[in-house]
Amino acid sequence: MDDDTLTPEDKAELSEAAAKRLEFSTVTIGLILFMIGIAVGFPLAVIGTSFLTENAGILVSIILTLAGVIALLGTLILLFRRRILQFLFNVSATQLELFSRPLSETARSIMDKNPASAINSAEELTRLLLARWTWISTRRWLIGSLTGLIASLAALAGTALLFRQNELIAIQTTRLEQQNDLLVTQIELGEAQRTAGIVQGLLEIGDKLSQETEALKNDGRPGAFFKLDELTNGIRARIIAATQSARPYRYLQTSLVNANDTNALNMLAMSRRPEILRNPELVAELAGRRNRGILREYPVSPERGVILSMLYSAGILETELLSFFGADFSYSEVAIDTLNLMTFRFARLRFSSFEHMALNSVTFGGASLDKARFRNSVLTKCDFSSIPSDKVEPPYRGDPGMAYMPTTMAGVDFTDAVVLDADFTNVHALAMNFDGALVSNTTFNGADIGGSTFRNAILVSPDFTGAGLQSVDFDGAIVFGADFLEKAMSQAQEGTFKPERFEMAEITFGEVETHPRAVQIFSVPEELISGQKPFRIKRVKPFGE
Repeated sequence: MDDDTLTPEDKAELSEAAAKRLEFSTVTIGLILFMIGIAVGFPLAVIGTSFLTENAGILVSIILTLAGVIALLGTLILLFRRRILQFLFNVSATQLELFSRPLSETARSIMDKNPASAINSAEELTRLLLARWTWISTRRWLIGSLTGLIASLAALAGTALLFRQNELIAIQTTRLEQQNDLLVTQIELGEAQRTAGIVQGLLEIGDKLSQETEALKNDGRPGAFFKLDELTNGIRARIIAATQSARPYRYLQTSLVNANDTNALNMLAMSRRPEILRNPELVAELAGRRNRGILREYPVSPERGVILSMLYSAGILETELLSFFGADFSYSEVAIDTLNLMTFRFARLRFSSFEHMALNSVTFGGASLDKARFRNSVLTKCDFSSIPSDKVEPPYRGDPGMAYMPTTMAGVDFTDAVVLDADFTNVHALAMNFDGALVSNTTFNGADIGGSTFRNAILVSPDFTGAGLQSVDFDGAIVFGADFLEKAMSQAQEGTFKPERFEMAEITFGEVETHPRAVQIFSVPEELISGQKPFRIKRVKPFGE
């Protein structure tokens, strides 16, 4: 169809169709650029470096494919340029010299006052301008797209190398951290080796101690127990010097499972048969903890623990005279199974370890026990109570200005322990930990135990008369009797316990039996729980309120 045969209406429709095609072409170009941006940017910004390094070949292939598609599209546009322009704008060429004829005709028609001819010439000029602009824009898009893709490919390669470099640096950093850990281990083991040098001296002390006790027996000394003042000054001085020379350190553990923990050993034995257990996840976790060459979590002094063991095995159950002259038993790691009747009045036992032991009628009155650990131990009739000043025995003297010589127990850990008939009267014991423990017929009269926790513990007839129970947490604890909370509030110091923070729900004895310490309930006198229904406490309000 020739331009001269077209009516003004036909030319208007052609111009509108060309505008729509141009709009569609612009949207298409925008979508293609958007997809290119997603292909390059999304893996980097969202998926991360691992995707880029693992799929770099795929990304490069995508970019090269897009470049090939754009190059092919540009080639087709060049080959069929005239047909495309003819289809879109009814113009087959857009050289600048073609603009002169419709431009001059438009001017001439305006001067001749011929509106129809001027409109036709202007429409032809407009189509030529649109075709020219479209062609130039298409060329720019092709060149820009190919240039952008090539730049993206280069940037992607450089970015991949940077990410790979960062990964290697991260690996090197991890190895440096491991090296630092090994250096720390080496330093700790060096300290352990230095302290272990006193073992020979401890053996000599043990030999001398046995000689003196044997001599006392041969002299007609009755009984199997001896007092410290019956020993010579030399042996006492050597014991005190040994406690001061033995420093705490961390040593390598062959296993995180304690050899004295019967429950852990049973679970470890059953780890090979998880399919028959009710809760195989716990056993699998325990089996996975059998790591070797791991430093102990806390520094301890096994040598100080050996001194206590030697005293106990020699029949010397008191430590007061040693503590009076400066013996330091803090950080002691006591490794014997049973400790009966020993007295640690005024002893320095901070950070000491009495884990996985049986302690019977052991006295700690006036001792410094801060951060000591009694985890998984069984304590029967142990006395932690502060000593009234008027009942302090020589060589110590009470302070007339103080009613009690306090036992300090801040942060003492009784996790999963069994505490039977114990006495914590008037102790200073902030933030003690009784989580998971069985606490039966135990007295906390006048004790300051604010911040302590009894989470998931079993509590049987505890006595909190006059105790400070600020922010004590009983969440998950099993108690006997529906009036436990009200009774605790009436016994505690006024205003120190808020029962509204907790709720109680009745449970069955079958649920009680699922508690890890339920097997030790047979040690509790029957009259303490007979006729009492079990309840579980749940905390419903935060401590800030």
